Amino acid sequence: MKAIKLAKLKKLLPVLRQEIKAKIDEKAAHAQVMLPAGGPAAAAAYSCLVINSLMTDALIEHGFSHARMVAGKAAFGVNKGKFGVLDYGYSQQADTLNVLGLAGDENTFYGHAWIEIPDLKIIVDALLPELQTILAMDNSMRGFNDNTCLLSKDMIVESSNTISFAKIIDEFAIGHHYQKNAELTESANIRIDNFRSVLGL
Repeated sequence: MKAIKLAKLKKLLPVLRQEIKAKIDEKAAHAQVMLPAGGPAAAAAYSCLVINSLMTDALIEHGFSHARMVAGKAAFGVNKGKFGVLDYGYSQQADTLNVLGLAGDENTFYGHAWIEIPDLKIIVDALLPELQTILAMDNSMRGFNDNTCLLSKDMIVESSNTISFAKIIDEFAIGHHYQKNAELTESANIRIDNFRSVLGL
């Protein structure tokens, strides 16, 4: 049964993601929202809160009733270089790309949001296909030029295949690190409710 559900999910995710991105672009382009450089559509498209919140709803509608959005800290080892890490919630630099920037600092979200499907023992992260673009944007802001991204764009991560932050930061390992946090999950849900209300999502 798990294999059948996973096969269904793998086929479904790219379709849902395309539909969600189109919806985000349409709504954000017409919203009067204070967002990071690049405009509302760009900021919303690279917000884990927006895309994974909408993906959670879509997965539940398609029969994955155990899907739930959670939040916490995350890191992605994307290449073996000195600057080959995308970090959400550890560094807390003010210019992080993972902000909503609705109206002021009180709305800034330092962390990452993703989807858990406990019965399948997997994580779904609809932002993963954007990591190559996010890496290039982040490196451009910091003056780095190695935009190599060796991490898979697959949106499904087996929970047992995640690795520690230390392994990514100290050993330059390629992989995914997720650390769920109840406080950040609550914070994420408040912010996404506000943001989706503004965008009409």
